[in-house]
Order: sequence, then structure tokens, then C-alpha cells
Amino acid sequence: MRIIFTGGGTLGSVTPQLAIYEELKAHYAEQGVSVDALWIGTRTGPERDIVSIHHIPFVSITAGKLRRYFSIRNFFDPFLILAGIVQALWHIWRFRPDVIVHAAGYVGVPVLAAGYVLGKKCITLQIDFYPSLSNCIVARFSSAVGVVTEEEKKYFPTRKTHIVGVPTRVPHSDERY
Repeated sequence: MRIIFTGGGTLGSVTPQLAIYEELKAHYAEQGVSVDALWIGTRTGPERDIVSIHHIPFVSITAGKLRRYFSIRNFFDPFLILAGIVQALWHIWRFRPDVIVHAAGYVGVPVLAAGYVLGKKCITLQIDFYPSLSNCIVARFSSAVGVVTEEEKKYFPTRKTHIVGVPTRVPHSDERY
């Protein structure tokens, strides 16, 4: 199985995805199948260090942040998003994942848009109580959306939204974050 994880900026979106990765590795190992993963994140976020502990290859892409408030940067960031889509298309095409998983963070917008264009299954996890703007945008590109509570379902398309809770994990003894 080949899987791309995306998200970052904070560790709130990273640690649940690491729990998913560890569970998939354990599940498929019982069947004699390996799980190959790639993480697409931000250039400056803390996710690179955390992901490297798990020996997951990491690449960064350009990603503009859309803000819900006025900022002069809102005029330029759509061009950064387009550049990120082109970069994500390249990484997705090269890696050929079976699925792309996004938890939060604006870096997921170009990745899931590119995945959608390439016909990949995309999953979005909404782990915060209120949906992020990025998750509202990528829900359109997602095959499925996982939420924590019944209350969150109202923000996403009913037919593809499921209550999944928050994936959790036990940190390794060598992790320091």
C-alpha cells in the first residue's frame, strides 16, 4: 500500500496521521504487505522533524494561506497555491499513492487538489471542533471526510462524512516533542 500524508504547520494535524500510519503498518504487516508512505508538508513547519523520527520520506511544497480576514497577502497567495498544485502533481505522479490523507493545514489544499486531478482517493480528517478553511475547501476534493463528533457533520457533505473520532497513538521513547 502506498499512502501520502499531508498537513502541517502545527503538530495537531501530524500526530493523528502518525497514529494512522502506525496502525496501517501493523495491519498490513500481518498480511505480509508493506506500507510505503510519503509526507508532503510545509517548508517551515515542525512536521519535518517529527515525521523523520518515523522514517517517512518528507517533501515540502509551496502553499499559500487563504485567510478569512483582510490581508494584502490574500492577493498573492492564490499564485502560491497554484505553484503548490504543480509541485504536488509532480510528487503524486512520481509516488503513485493508493490514497492521500489530509488532517489540516493549508499545505493540504494544493495536495488534495492535485490528487483529485490525478484521480486519487483523498481522505480529509476534521479533528478540530470547528472546521478549518483548508478542510472546508478540500472536502470538495475528498472521497471521504472523517469528523470527531456528530455536530461537525453539518459542515461537510452528508454522503461522504463519517464520525471516526481522533486517531491516537503512544509516543516512542525516542520522541521529544
